[in-house]
Amino acid sequence: MGLSKPRYGIHGTPAPWTIGTMASLGCVRMYNHNVEELFPQVPMGTTVEIISGSGNYKPNPTSQPGSQPQTPSQGTQGQRYIVQKGDTLWRLSQRFGVSLDALIKANNLSNPDVLHVGQELIIPR
Repeated sequence: MGLSKPRYGIHGTPAPWTIGTMASLGCVRMYNHNVEELFPQVPMGTTVEIISGSGNYKPNPTSQPGSQPQTPSQGTQGQRYIVQKGDTLWRLSQRFGVSLDALIKANNLSNPDVLHVGQELIIPR
């Protein structure tokens, strides 16, 4: 699929599991564990905006100035944590010093690759 910027395109494939694999230069690559979930949500022909720059794009903050970021609160089964944009179970396991398996079991997750912003997780002790 061609984009509005010269020399860029999206690697087209009927096999969603191949998205994110190395492709030729000029392809937009996705490196995301949830690509099979995302694939049907982006219809063919969707306009894609390429942002020029260093690749360090940061969206405008959605919280009000002076507001505090959410932090885990202590619960009876462990800490409770609200999933934020960019969180992964692996990063949370490293942050809180718990195993990935413990996080999956504590939250009874059927698909550990899928987290949703705002989802509440239990961080076991």
